[in-house]
Amino acid sequence: DDDAAAPPPPPMTRGCALALVALSSFGFALQSLVVKRATQQNRAAPPMQMVFFRGWIQALGCCAVLACHPPMRRRPTRWLGDSWKECRWLCARGFVGFEPASC
Repeated sequence: DDDAAAPPPPPMTRGCALALVALSSFGFALQSLVVKRATQQNRAAPPMQMVFFRGWIQALGCCAVLACHPPMRRRPTRWLGDSWKECRWLCARGFVGFEPASC
């Protein structure tokens, strides 16, 4: 385990955390705007297709933050948590978030 020898990452500052929250809010608003514009056109895309691609865009954004942002950077094998308990909770949270969007 190469993370055991590595020093702990620097703590995230309050400003950095607020910037990530603001970036997340902006991204969500931008996605909502794109969906609204796409559904107002004469040839609207099917809703499930839009949900699918919106989810992929969100997943790519999360992967970029986990791979590149220094306070959050970790190996891909640890992206779903450090323990099975964390992994189960994160997967349950993902399912709960996906379920209403798919109905």
